[in-house]
Amino acid sequence: MLRGKYFYLLMLILVFNNDAILYAISFFHDQNLDVLTGHAKIELTDFWSKVIMPFWDFFSIILDQNPVAVNNTGSNAAYLVGSFYTMDRKVLDRVGGFHSVRGAIKEDVELGQHIKRVGFKLKIARMNKFYSALWSRDFLSLLHGMGRTFLPMSKVRVFVNLLSLFFLAILPFLIVPYSISSYMATVGEMNFNHLLSSFILILNISSCLMIIIATALKDLKKYNISAIYSLLTFPAALLLISVYIANIVPLFLTFGRPKRVRWRDRTYEYEK
Repeated sequence: MLRGKYFYLLMLILVFNNDAILYAISFFHDQNLDVLTGHAKIELTDFWSKVIMPFWDFFSIILDQNPVAVNNTGSNAAYLVGSFYTMDRKVLDRVGGFHSVRGAIKEDVELGQHIKRVGFKLKIARMNKFYSALWSRDFLSLLHGMGRTFLPMSKVRVFVNLLSLFFLAILPFLIVPYSISSYMATVGEMNFNHLLSSFILILNISSCLMIIIATALKDLKKYNISAIYSLLTFPAALLLISVYIANIVPLFLTFGRPKRVRWRDRTYEYEK
């Protein structure tokens, strides 16, 4: 943390480039910002993280807030990247400091929303060339991290996300056998049924390939891992929706009792 007049700097990260802080402060001043946060290069060290994280990243871009929306001053979208953010000291004082989000499961998101709601200028920068962060270390920490991410949602958003994940990433793979069998049953026929089954098969295979290719691009460009992991996109989607349901269902069965969530050796109580 820099204790000068202007900045609070929080870094719970592994810095691999000595220019990280210099770049952040220069960008902060050049853009005339109140708050700057930056995405890290996420290190994927275990098998399941390599399978799930790139697909989850692709899926979250479709449904969740994205950096473009956060950087738009006219949008309500806001969050901080917990591993790296810097701000003017008056900003932290104005929003009530870290005390204002002490009970939040996703305190970096909550703090970013407080900051933008007040009207401060917030931007997210690409800082993957300057620092890296380890989000999950094994299968268990991956599950806890996913559960922590899913919980702070309204019931409507939970429902929309579950349906979207099913129809966008699971259903296309499930109906491949049906599409193939329907096509094979009309082979040799030159009629409407054959044309329809051909169209459905092409559309079905194309949708599956689009998901796999998009995940493969995440593998290669963002995470620097082999694209072979994208072939396990369907199991990744099944595991993702299973963890999603496993973490959401208990919230409806606690009958007013708080739900406890473990994350990085801390226990959170969640009553929503």
